[in-house]
Amino acid sequence: MWSIIVLFFITTIFTNINVLAENELKAGVYEKQMVLKDGSMLRYTLVLPNLNSNKKFPLILGLHYGGEVTPYYSRGYLEKLVIPAFKSLDTIIIAPDCPGTDWRDPKSEEAVLELLDKISKELPVDNSHVVITGYSRGGIGTWFMAAKHPELFSAAIAVSASPKDEPSAKVPFYVIHSRKDEIFELEPVEEAVKKLQNKGTKVELQIIDDISHFETVRFADPLSKTIQWLNNVWDKDRQ
Repeated sequence: MWSIIVLFFITTIFTNINVLAENELKAGVYEKQMVLKDGSMLRYTLVLPNLNSNKKFPLILGLHYGGEVTPYYSRGYLEKLVIPAFKSLDTIIIAPDCPGTDWRDPKSEEAVLELLDKISKELPVDNSHVVITGYSRGGIGTWFMAAKHPELFSAAIAVSASPKDEPSAKVPFYVIHSRKDEIFELEPVEEAVKKLQNKGTKVELQIIDDISHFETVRFADPLSKTIQWLNNVWDKDRQ
């Protein structure tokens, strides 16, 4: 009898972890967890607008920078950069904690795919308006994911990062980089952008003059300038 009760309790916990409760669908920032197909737990940060309407919302997937991934490491990245940059855009934002060695790790790749699938099914997401963005290591992940899974994204935005692989993306791409970046030199980024252009990809490059790689918060303003670009991309998709 007790074993049945314990099993029911455990099942209920894991079900609740994976399902977004109705009372949590108010505007705000949430620290969430989900159980992946391999049985491991994925922590992610969820930012919601006011969902009290029948409309669907764009979705921004954010990939955080490097460092020791403490619980809800992704929240700091969002609050420093993504939330301030996109505050005027009525959108849902998600950012997982990287579960692998980096965002190109198969474990991380699969986790991102499962999270995207979950959120698109449980929240009013406009699947034609899904954007991937990332900073530094997350920017490398953005180059990687946009190239490997172009069908999932309407646009990609890489900040302070150059690709580790041959640049290839079929989705519109926006790149933000500083001449003062101490980690990633500008020249390889410019070369990657040129390769995308030669392949027919719609790509924009915004070069910043005076921001260090480690001044993450200062990239919020340059990142906010992508909103108009995104709206133009989406308007063209509707035509």
